[in-house]
Amino acid sequence: MPMTEHNDAYDPLDDTPEGDWKPPAKPRDNAGDPRLSALYKALRYRFLAQCRMHRNADGTYGKPCGICRQPIDYRLNHRSPDAPQVDHIAPVRLFPERALDESNFQPAHAHCNRSKERRYADEKCQIGEPSEAW
Repeated sequence: MPMTEHNDAYDPLDDTPEGDWKPPAKPRDNAGDPRLSALYKALRYRFLAQCRMHRNADGTYGKPCGICRQPIDYRLNHRSPDAPQVDHIAPVRLFPERALDESNFQPAHAHCNRSKERRYADEKCQIGEPSEAW
């Protein structure tokens, strides 16, 4: 096997056909994110199960969205914009130590949670009031 421009050394065990070279995967930016851990996934599952079984004052079941206060259908698939998600009241970007704290959780629709994230990003990008009248 001739050396190619993407190989630094000849590897006799490399069975990759010529021309099928793929660049190495980039490391994830959020590799240290606690929301990717098995512990967080178990906490999220348990929290959403408790929210689904919560009995409201009017006799219905299921905690409402913590952002829009509308009912959540806890049977929806995660791909649905109305699917239930765990929203962090204190954002994980600002308070990473509270990512696994269940007192920081509230149920939310997926689209409400994304709009809250976008709204936070927009507020974060604003410079603020000018120091003088120009």
